[in-house]
Amino acid sequence: MKYSENFGHEFEQRPGLAVELQKIAERFPVTPRQLTSDQLPVIRPHDRVGPELETAYLDDVEQKRLLFYGDGHGLLFPFLNKAVKKGIVQLPLRQVLNLDFHADIATYTQHFVSHTASWQRYGVDKGFWGNSSSYNWQPEHSTAKPRRDFTPEQFRQSVSAEQAADLAPDLLSIDIDFFNDLDPKNPKFSEYLETLKQIISKSKCVFVFSSSGWTGGKVTPETLRQIIENIQNTFLKKD
Repeated sequence: MKYSENFGHEFEQRPGLAVELQKIAERFPVTPRQLTSDQLPVIRPHDRVGPELETAYLDDVEQKRLLFYGDGHGLLFPFLNKAVKKGIVQLPLRQVLNLDFHADIATYTQHFVSHTASWQRYGVDKGFWGNSSSYNWQPEHSTAKPRRDFTPEQFRQSVSAEQAADLAPDLLSIDIDFFNDLDPKNPKFSEYLETLKQIISKSKCVFVFSSSGWTGGKVTPETLRQIIENIQNTFLKKD
């Protein structure tokens, strides 16, 4: 069975999920700037950390998909709440894919923090998506290993680039630290971008997080801009 065929319907549609998501989103009040198709999000360079994306969003031409930008993963739930309210996706989500340099680096608490393991585990625990439809793709050069103080396999499955390319997620989360220490001239950089563009073309919600605290000295503002241009052009079908 291909991953794109595994929609992971562990839950029936439950109206209460949207109410629960709204409560969580209210803990992270944000007002993203709406972009036009010819605008990119502002990229703020920093000295001690990596470049930071402004909080902004963009609709596709048909108003059926959403592209959000921000810095920290803590924005994921208010972003998702906006997508549910606009009718872009329904809860529970069919598929969730996270691109991230890290694997389960955060200890889970009820006051979940904005790292990989926390939000993916929290979504499964709350029923926003199922554990068999929650995926994590790490780049080959990542040295971040999963923590073993809980069982991460209960909340997400690791996938390769080939498996990720077969997915069509309701929610695609892109952590820019996925590209840490990858020179744009490196063939892997282009290879990852091409795979990412394949996935974006099939995704309903695309959330991009600059994760400036993790990319200092590893991703330049110029590289971030190149990544964002590729993401946005693909989202708008300009490629």
